[in-house]
Amino acid sequence: MNIDREQSQALEPVPDWVMICFGYLCAVSVVTLSCLVEFSLEDLLTSAGRASLPVLVIIGQVFWFVAFVTALPPFVVSYVIARRLMIRSIFYYGAWGAATGLMLTPVALWLSPPDDPEYSRTFLQGTMVLAPKFMFVGLCGALTYWSVAGRRLRFARAEAAGAQV
Repeated sequence: MNIDREQSQALEPVPDWVMICFGYLCAVSVVTLSCLVEFSLEDLLTSAGRASLPVLVIIGQVFWFVAFVTALPPFVVSYVIARRLMIRSIFYYGAWGAATGLMLTPVALWLSPPDDPEYSRTFLQGTMVLAPKFMFVGLCGALTYWSVAGRRLRFARAEAAGAQV
């Protein structure tokens, strides 16, 4: 089969940095949708909740931005470790996602409205209630990242030799 030059250039793989950025954007979007479903589903099932749908869209945009900024440092650390140790395992990314959700639970407690009964407990009680939810949401985001980018990362042979030393 004879492939001309233009077709062979179109078949070149996507650079890693594009996959990493796209994977992170997808993961943050899935985390936002998961949180909105997790925390707002019962409200949306009532007629009063459906009236607050425009407010939910605005809250979703704010949450997406906050999630993007706050999850970036743990994401960078997990990527550096994965790159250095050449890890592409779904279990690695899942564990990091759950750990990131656990680490960001205090941020959610700090940013929560003070009159919300879900959050108006002591810090420890609030963490005990919200941590499993945020760990699940972080797991969803991590598995999305792994599906989009993590399993497709290519590691150079030179990096592999440096990682084994």
